[in-house]
Amino acid sequence: IHTTNLCSKYVQCTDGSDEYNCFVDGKLKCFQCLDGKLIISPKQVCDGVVDCYDLSDECICENKKVCNEVLGNSKGVCNQGTLFCNGTCMKAESVLCNQSINCGDNYLKYCTSTQAEESSLDKILCRNHIHMLHAGTRCDGIVDCPCLNKEWGCSSGYDEINCSNRFYCSNDSNSFKHISPSQKCDGVVHCDNGIDELESLCGATRFYCLNKEPLSVSLDQVENGIHDCTDGSDECPANSNRTSIFSSPLEMIGNPFLRALFWIMGLLALFGNLAVFLVTIKQMVKPVNLPVKHACLWFVANLSLSDFLMSVYLLAVSIKGLQFSSRYCYHDQEWRSSQLCSILGALVVISTQASAFILTAMTTFRLISTFNPFLTRAVSRAWYIMPVLVFWCIAVILGMFPLLELNSVYFVTGVWFPNYFFAKQKVGKAEMNEIAKTISQLKSQYNYPINWPDT
Repeated sequence: IHTTNLCSKYVQCTDGSDEYNCFVDGKLKCFQCLDGKLIISPKQVCDGVVDCYDLSDECICENKKVCNEVLGNSKGVCNQGTLFCNGTCMKAESVLCNQSINCGDNYLKYCTSTQAEESSLDKILCRNHIHMLHAGTRCDGIVDCPCLNKEWGCSSGYDEINCSNRFYCSNDSNSFKHISPSQKCDGVVHCDNGIDELESLCGATRFYCLNKEPLSVSLDQVENGIHDCTDGSDECPANSNRTSIFSSPLEMIGNPFLRALFWIMGLLALFGNLAVFLVTIKQMVKPVNLPVKHACLWFVANLSLSDFLMSVYLLAVSIKGLQFSSRYCYHDQEWRSSQLCSILGALVVISTQASAFILTAMTTFRLISTFNPFLTRAVSRAWYIMPVLVFWCIAVILGMFPLLELNSVYFVTGVWFPNYFFAKQKVGKAEMNEIAKTISQLKSQYNYPINWPDT
């Protein structure tokens, strides 16, 4: 099938192999250029080398130096997919990295190889004087020159010995089993004996997953909020650098005294406020209550209800902390971005705001009773019931308003965006705006959302 059909979310192969292993924690294992012409490795994205004809592997990056230098005079002059060369706009694939066309150094400066180099006629002659090979095949890890004479000192391939720019899979430089230095310590075992991924060799640049799936990840992927190791061990290293006011790598509430206090206060508040609420309601239903007493009971019942909500929060946090005990760093990002955590946060706001409003109403009622005791003796129930109900409505609105997606623009400053374009996984709103603009320009079939800042 065509490469553009890989990881397209539509199965093209009968065995479904074109859609296997496409995503790792929300990120594609391969990067498809936005013009759909090439699929490249994620390591080639934002690496300072032009790989896509439309420059999408370098133009969406946080550092746009390569993109800006290559585009140069083409900006505002040529359409997307073309570059300015010799007074005219030419197709990018015929201009980029092509030494046969003199269009300036900017189109060659950021290439790993050029078309002219690839068509080079340089040759090498094997020691058997029979095989003539392209110079580029020397030291490529594939035997092309067989060793027909033991005196030549090579066990297999003459063209694959004494390659100083290669990593040998054994201590014998006459062995042809060697790999590119870029394949050493890349998390994938290339040597049969696994020497290219030994922890003693790569420990300074790699983190080794506890379950070895994958074997290791880059250090910049450690504690980035994404489970790059399937067991999540990269988010919970032994030498964690993560700091928090309340949490520790192992416990959601790091201080054991505070952790115990949460349980004690939560249980006392739960049963205490529940008992007060039930007793108060029982007193309120008696028909012989005086207006002043009924008003006081009303205030106490609502105050106990608001404090009861706080006890629910304290116990819920304590239970989740117990659930994550000794492994909190594995769940930190997932928990803090979960809907339940947001709901508990809203519960705290509702509880505190309602308690403050009700205490204010109680204080006001007592003040009026002090200055004009005869007025409160015959006070109508509507005068103290309605304000409390209004206060509850205000508290609920204040607590729930941040949860509304419609208004997230006011409360969200960035997004958690697994990507290959930025060194960080948390991207600010302004940066996401810039990404959307760039993608819309590179991929013309999509329209840029005009109301992006409001969505």
